[in-house]
Amino acid sequence: MQYILTGVIVLIFSGLVIHGMSLLLERGYRALFGIFAGAGEATRKFKVKISR
Repeated sequence: MQYILTGVIVLIFSGLVIHGMSLLLERGYRALFGIFAGAGEATRKFKVKISR
């Protein structure tokens, strides 16, 4: 019985850790993508201003 309980606890803990890691990775990728998208947008606006 004790082994089953510890196994369940380990499974839950590892699941939470993996979930947290995936959330952090997703946030990191979104932040990076946002920065790149923002930079692209800024250069596009700048080019439009120059052409006018």
